[in-house]
Amino acid sequence: MATPVLRMDLINAIDEAHEAGFQLGYASIDELMCIVDYMITYAPPFSESSLIHCPLNALLDWPMCMPSGYALFRDPALNAQLRRVLTYWSGFPSGPYSRTHLNADAPGGWLSAEADAKIGLSQFLCDPNEAYWGFPSWNGFFTHQFRP
Repeated sequence: MATPVLRMDLINAIDEAHEAGFQLGYASIDELMCIVDYMITYAPPFSESSLIHCPLNALLDWPMCMPSGYALFRDPALNAQLRRVLTYWSGFPSGPYSRTHLNADAPGGWLSAEADAKIGLSQFLCDPNEAYWGFPSWNGFFTHQFRP
C-alpha cells in the first residue's frame, strides 16, 4: 500500500468484513496483495453460475461495504493506486495470454458445448477450425462480431 494510513484503513475494512461473517478468500492485506498480483494476469473461465466481472471488484466487494471501507474507497490516494492496478490489468485481457479459457474444454471453456448453450456461439463471426476460433484475446472474444 502507498501509505501507512491506507494500509491501516484497508486492514480495518478487511477485519470488519471478517467480523461481519463474510468470506473474503484472504485473511490479511498481505494475502490480498498476493491475490491482486495474480489477478492482473487473469481472465475468468466460463461458468454457468458466476457473473463475468472485474476480478478486482470481487476481491474488494465486502471490504468496500464496511463502515471503514466507505471512507477508504473514497480516498483519492487509494483510488490512484487502484487506477494503477486496473490500468495494468486492462491490458491483459486484450493480449494473447488471456486466451487460457478460449477452448472447448468443459466446464470452463468459453467455446465448450455448455457455454454454447448459454451464449449461442453460432451467432459469432469466428472459425472453429482456427486456434481459439480466431479470437486474438479474451477481449476479442467478448467484443466479437456477429454473423449477418
